[in-house]
Parts: sequence; C-alpha cells; structure tokens
Amino acid sequence: SIVEVVSAEELGKLPDASIAEALSRLPGVVGQRGPDGRVNVISIRGLSPEFSGSLLNGREVVSSNDARTVEYDQFPSELIGAAVVYKTPDGTLIGQGLSGTVDLRARRPLDTRGRQISVNLRGEKNSNGNLVPDVASPLGKRFSLSYIDQFADNTIGIAAGFARLDVSTQVKQTELVMYGDFSPYGLPVSGNVASLKPMASGAIGQSMLPMFWTATSSTKSNTRDGLMAVIEYKPNKDLHSQLDLYYSKFDTHEVGGKFLSSMFATWGGGVAPHLSDVGTTQLGQNTFTTSATADKMPVTTGNFDTKRSDSIAALGWNTELKLDDNWKVAGDVSFSRSVRDETYNEVYAAPYDSATQNWTYGAFKWNVPVTGGAQTWSPVQSNYLANPAIVKLGDQAGFDFVGDQNAYTGAIRNPHIKDEIKSLRLSATRKLDGFFSNFVGGLNYTKRDKDVSKNESRLLMRKDASGNYIRDVPAAALGTSFNMAWAGIPGLIRIDVPALVSQGTVTQQVLFAQKVDNDSGVHEKVLTLFGKLNIDTELAAVPIRGNLGLQAIKTKQNSTGWEYRGNNATPDITQLFARTGGAEYTDYLPSLNLVADLPSSWIARFGLAKTLARPNIVDMRAGTSTPTVMKDPGPDQGKWSTAYSGNPELEPWRATSIDLSFEKYFGKRSYVSMAVFQKNLQNYVYSELSARDNSM
Repeated sequence: SIVEVVSAEELGKLPDASIAEALSRLPGVVGQRGPDGRVNVISIRGLSPEFSGSLLNGREVVSSNDARTVEYDQFPSELIGAAVVYKTPDGTLIGQGLSGTVDLRARRPLDTRGRQISVNLRGEKNSNGNLVPDVASPLGKRFSLSYIDQFADNTIGIAAGFARLDVSTQVKQTELVMYGDFSPYGLPVSGNVASLKPMASGAIGQSMLPMFWTATSSTKSNTRDGLMAVIEYKPNKDLHSQLDLYYSKFDTHEVGGKFLSSMFATWGGGVAPHLSDVGTTQLGQNTFTTSATADKMPVTTGNFDTKRSDSIAALGWNTELKLDDNWKVAGDVSFSRSVRDETYNEVYAAPYDSATQNWTYGAFKWNVPVTGGAQTWSPVQSNYLANPAIVKLGDQAGFDFVGDQNAYTGAIRNPHIKDEIKSLRLSATRKLDGFFSNFVGGLNYTKRDKDVSKNESRLLMRKDASGNYIRDVPAAALGTSFNMAWAGIPGLIRIDVPALVSQGTVTQQVLFAQKVDNDSGVHEKVLTLFGKLNIDTELAAVPIRGNLGLQAIKTKQNSTGWEYRGNNATPDITQLFARTGGAEYTDYLPSLNLVADLPSSWIARFGLAKTLARPNIVDMRAGTSTPTVMKDPGPDQGKWSTAYSGNPELEPWRATSIDLSFEKYFGKRSYVSMAVFQKNLQNYVYSELSARDNSM
C-alpha cells in the first residue's frame, strides 16, 4: 500500500502537542487549526476531514463531536508508538476512509529488548501573554512518563505511559464580513467619497464600505491527561495475544469578550452615520473606504464562558493462533466510548439610555487595511464600552428571532454527546504457493450508537415593579474589563454569566421546540466480509508484490428524533411527534496494490480501488426543526414554513481512485518520491429544499 508513517522515535523528537501536529508533517497530510489555534483535525490529499477514516490499533475509534471526525488533539503524541496514514486501501483494513485512513498504534513491548523508562518535560510560552486574567497562564507545560519491560523469558511484555498537557491558548481575532457599495440600496450614510474609477456599468458609485465586523479576545485553558497501557503475551511462536487500553480526559475552560458592530445596524438602515476623515485604498477597479470616523455606530458586546470535558476510553484484545505450517486464525474484540459534556454561557449587552429607554450609538474611528494588518475600531468617547453605567443588558443587534426579542440577552447550552463502538473480528490466514503467497479472509461486525442532546435555554431579562426590564449588570457579576487595545478598544465590559444567573437578574427559558429538535440518536450495524490475496512474484525479472482485496459491507442504520409543532415557549406534549427512519444497503469495495522493485533502488507503486466515507452522523438524524404556519398575506399563507431535517436514509460518499508513485532511495535515511492520484466521486452528500406533506 501507499502509506506514510511517523515512528515512535520521530514522535519523541518532535515538539508536537498532539498526534495531529505530528501527522501534519507528512506529505499530503495537512493539519487544520480550530478557532483556538490548535491542530485538532487533519485533511488527507486536500479533502475534507470527514472523508478520512480513523483507527486506534486497527479498530474504528469514537469521536467526541456530533460528527464522525476524530479530534486528534485528544491523543498525546508521547503515547503513540507509530502513526500510519494509508493513502490506498487494503482488503483487510476495516473502517477505511475515502481520502485515506489514519491508524494510531500503541507500542508493542515484546518488540523492544530490555527495560526502557522515558521521562519528558517541556515548557512553552504564549507570545500573546495573558489576555483574560484568572483563566490560564501564558506559560504552559507538558509531562510524560513511559515504561516498557519484558518478563518470563521475554514471553510477557508490559508497556505503560502517562502524559499530561497543561497549556493555554490566547486568541486575538478580527473578522470583517463584507465590503460593498450600498448606495443603490438606499442605506443612509453621508460623508463617504465617490469611487475613483467607474464600475462595470460605467457609473461612478460610492466608495465601498465595510458592513459587519467583530473583534474577539479570549483565553482558554487546556488540560489533558492521557494513559496508554499494553500487555503482550507470546509463550511460543504459535500463540500471540495482546490487550491494550487507552484513556484520555481533556478539560477546557474558555472565557472571552466580543465586539460586534455594523455600519447601519440592519439592512433596513436603522442607523444613518456620517463619515469624516475618510481614507481610501484603490485595488484594481475597486475603491475601498478603509478608514474614517463615524459619528454613530451600533455596537453589541458579547461575553462567553465555555467549559468542556471530553473523555475517551478504548479497550481491545487481539489473539493470534498458528494451527500448523499453513493456517493461522485470529480474533479481535474491542470497545470504545466517548462522552462529552459542555456548558456554554453567553450574554449580550450594549450602550443603552435608561432615561429614554433606547439604545444609543457612539462615535468610532475605524481602520481596515485591506492589504493586511490589524483592523481597529476605536471609540471616541472614553470608557465607552467598559462602563456599566453605559453598557446595559440586551441585544441591540436583535440576534434572537424567536419569542420576545426585547427580553433576550443571551443563552446557556449544555450539550451532552455519547458515542459507543463495539466490534468483533474473526479472520484466518492460509499460505499458498505460486503467484499468490497467502490468503486472508474473515468478517468484522461493528455496532455504533451515538446520542446527542443539545440542552439549550435562553436568558431573558426580568422586569421591575414598573414593568421595565432590569438592564443593569449587578456588581457581583462584573469583572475586570477586557483589554482589547490591539483592536483599538481600550476596554470591553466583562460579565460573569453564571454569577448573573445566580443574582436573579435574568431568568432561563427552555424552548421546548429547540430541546426536542436538537435531541437525536443514530445507530449503525455494519457487517464486513473481507478477503485478500497477497502477491509475491516476478514479471520480466522485476520483483512484484502487492495484494488483491475485496470487502462486502452490509450496513443497517436507523435514527430517532423529534418534531414539535406547538408554541415555541409553552410545552404541549400533544404536539410532540417521534420521528424515526433508516436504511439498509450493501457496498462492494475491490482494491489492488502493486509494488515493483525497479533497478537502481527505484520503487514503483500502483493502487486501484473503490472507497467510501460514511455521512456525518448529525446529517443522519431523524429530527426536524419546528415549522410554523405562514401568516402573512400572499400565495404561501397557511402553508408550513421551511424546516430543517436530517436524512436517516442517507448513504455514504463513494469514489473510485487510481494511485501511482515512484520512489528513489539513497541508503537507509534518504529518498525522493513523486506521486499522482485521481479520485472520481460517484455521489455527494448535499442539502436541498423540497416540499413535504406535514399532515398527520
């Protein structure tokens, strides 16, 4: 097969915090960084992470998100014996992906001679410093300890390792959603300058303005404890048994503040700013207003506090028995479970005039260099966004479109995700003479159950005795303001959401519709019959080796969910309907891998195969979001509005692939390789809008 490998020796020398960072050093493998800057998923050959398969010691492994993609930052690189990336499939490789398959392997103690003890201590410093005090230090540390030994005349081996990660991520992030010439839309703005060059129509419009932008500052603590243990038993050349255990617990806590603003507040032009000190930048035919002072801009501040705990446990037992010189049988049983619990708190506040009971708009000097560099938005009024006498609870941007917008000020989400995989594998190997050197065949049965509960509630402001919303943030819920001077904002109000709830300033409202819409379960039973013929021959005096394989995969899947048709805020069990669905289908996946040992230490590899990747679990849910009846006069009056649903009958992505590579080796440590591949996608998973009869 065409594979890339990172060995234990290499992993020990690399400063990578997780196995994902180590894998991203391989050719054709790219690590993708999450919002906090850490590499947690990988792409193989430029395809999305959801197209790849993930294995732990040759077995499918659970994921802690609501999809299938494994978050590799949960696997300490110090505990991995080797990481193998299969770019072409193998007939005996279970759980393979469409773009490739990653197999993380533990150390095998009987492959080592003598006792080994390894202690590793590393430190790091985040150059962004400590953006949010009392959450995490910019100084991080990693510690690992591993032990390998053999007993009873090298018939019993033990390997164990522990790794701890305690580091922080400090995030400075600005986002600008769009630039445009908004004058044709009638959006009120004055003081802007005309474009310097005519547009495609030949007219001279206004210089293009930014529409929406945000700035975020956050600190996140990351604490991960990982444990790997292997017991290997080989009393003679005929029997080999191995029991391996992996456990990790990853806890994070992120606290941050967000600045949200726009040029007009809404597309309807709710605010009519006047610009002065306008600066422009010309790029091609486009004139951009990249700096100005706006006399009034709408601003909403956001505070968020997220705690997340992920645990993964995996246990596997593999035994091989040689019956005679020609036959060998093997059995493998495994279990893995992932549990994720999270608490996400967010609250919004904005400048508000309590006397007039209206939102207020401040003056800002902003600068957006389109050629690169930090974007800044500096309030002209001193302490404008950090003063609790100015910034009051509420959502000036009107993000909530369900229920009472005037009362909405935030949300609390407590998602709970559990994923379990149980598998059994039986195989037999038979030696052959001639063109094929041996045959491997068997079956693998996998049962996967994934349940997702989002558990979301809204935060609503209470009313005082006069019937007015209580917008003042209590002192007990105020913290030291965020220093976002790097974005031009010297101070941004900091609100402790849990303290805000405990003070009784806000109340939680559980939307019955949202609760049932977001609860779902997906269950799969996959039976795989596999066979592989290994090739070892010569053609025109050129040694040829490889394998010819076939997998027959029968999948039975079903999903459960809910649909609610009652009032969003008032539970009505009579309007709650269970949704179920599923499908059965069979795939046949042939594969061919050939390797030719050419003269002058050249090696040519060829692969031809059919591959698949199962759809995201969240897309297979049976639940449907709550539809409403269209009330506005028109042709759609009385019809159901758009609802969003998964598809329990969804089948995998399927593709055929061709691979060809050439490798030239120079001694034992150096080589050069060239590769080309082609993948033809036969089908694709996509979203579409379709009419449905909602009568019962």
